[in-house]
Amino acid sequence: MIVDLASGNSWRHLNGDSRTHAELQFLPFVWGQPVYGFMAGEPQQYLGFGADGITLSSDGETLFFGPTGGSYLYSIPTALLRAQGPNSEVRAQSGVTSLTQKGASDGFETDSNGLIYLGHPQQNAVVIYNPANSSMSTFVRDPRVNWVDTLSGEYLSLFNKLL
Repeated sequence: MIVDLASGNSWRHLNGDSRTHAELQFLPFVWGQPVYGFMAGEPQQYLGFGADGITLSSDGETLFFGPTGGSYLYSIPTALLRAQGPNSEVRAQSGVTSLTQKGASDGFETDSNGLIYLGHPQQNAVVIYNPANSSMSTFVRDPRVNWVDTLSGEYLSLFNKLL
């Protein structure tokens, strides 16, 4: 969902795109145990969280996103999301780039250096994606880190104390 704050107009891009939804039969492990989706009174299902991790690049030109229930980190130029026109949805879909495997993740944050921090519950960690060289590295990993979500500068400062 894109909203033009100046006009109040809104529109959708990538609505229904498979990259914004959980992968079929995605089964992450946390604390060595499989994590299933569930509803009271229903049988267990595969984890069904779609696009949840989301952040803008430090310059605002790129949106990074990925489903919690999925393996991949994606990006798209924000110009393609702002576009409105007869071909804008097709252009947005073709503008999505698969960057790297990330595992289950929840909560993304960008720093002023352009690094993307991702909560990584499967590893009890916060990992870093560097768009400049397409590398993924561990920022902090500790048994006390449990299902990192909703990253912020204050949260990342707390993790620095674990280092």
